[in-house]
Amino acid sequence: MKYLFILYVLIIMVICSCNNGRQENSKSTTDTIFVLYYVTDIESSVRITKDSIAYHAEKLGTEDIIPLKKKDFNQIKNLVIACHSDSVNQEYDSRIHLKVDTFQMCLPYYEGIISQKDIAYKNLETVYLLKWKSGFYNTIPKNELKHQRLLNEFGIPKDYHFIRYSSSEPPFKLLRKVAFVKESKLPPHQSQRSRGLRMTRGRN
Repeated sequence: MKYLFILYVLIIMVICSCNNGRQENSKSTTDTIFVLYYVTDIESSVRITKDSIAYHAEKLGTEDIIPLKKKDFNQIKNLVIACHSDSVNQEYDSRIHLKVDTFQMCLPYYEGIISQKDIAYKNLETVYLLKWKSGFYNTIPKNELKHQRLLNEFGIPKDYHFIRYSSSEPPFKLLRKVAFVKESKLPPHQSQRSRGLRMTRGRN
């Protein structure tokens, strides 16, 4: 009887441990926003669909972890969730892809193409925020920034500096993937090397 009681207690402990693990995993997937974007305005003979860019997002490794203030993180996260089931948002020639857990959204390269029927159109300040914080604007030469509509409305980010990621010589680079996390979620003494990723700061 004593051994049965001990076995019963062990079974309960294992079940509780598994449930806690599931909750932690579920929580962690919603505490990260993955952002994939093209680093150059490539011409494509066919439309890059949401499924196509999502496939690349799954295959590509994350280059940078970018900490955001809680307000900014939640603002972007809520937009991704809101746009996930928006049929208009799935019709673009996609150049930017965002994912939170199972929720996804896409955006075109040029902001003027965003449909007025898209939920993203009603949240253009958030679109500007995610493009700024992800470093998307830094991939555009200064003389071409005028084609980005939201920069005329909200201004060129103060930390803008052009970075040429693409090259005419191999290895060719067309895509860049970063991850947003909340500032409070970063362990204070965790080194960049231990993550195997480069930590980007100074963008808040």
